[in-house]
Amino acid sequence: MLTKIWNTAAKLPSISNPYGWLYTVSVNCAKDRVKSSRVYDDIGDIPVEDGGIAAVENGESFASLIACLDDTERHVVLLRIVEDMSFKEISSLFGRPLSSITSLYYRALNKIKEKLN
Repeated sequence: MLTKIWNTAAKLPSISNPYGWLYTVSVNCAKDRVKSSRVYDDIGDIPVEDGGIAAVENGESFASLIACLDDTERHVVLLRIVEDMSFKEISSLFGRPLSSITSLYYRALNKIKEKLN
């Protein structure tokens, strides 16, 4: 973090509140560190009574699982799982930031988990 502050400080014209700027940079670095260390579940890790998401074999069961999602979440989940697209590809397809797409995906997974429980 100190290296980032040192390298960025010379590029900024003048900072009216240097303590506020240091605080903001520190908080953002801490948030980035926490986000980078998160481990996210994938849809294959969602438990179903008979042994995982693989138990949902027919289209009707899968359709009932994703029925609780809104259109955008459903589209992201289908592109990620069925089409096997990366988050980066989905992000460019939607024209939205990568973080927004991953957030939508994991929010959708949480909704599916709640429906299963």
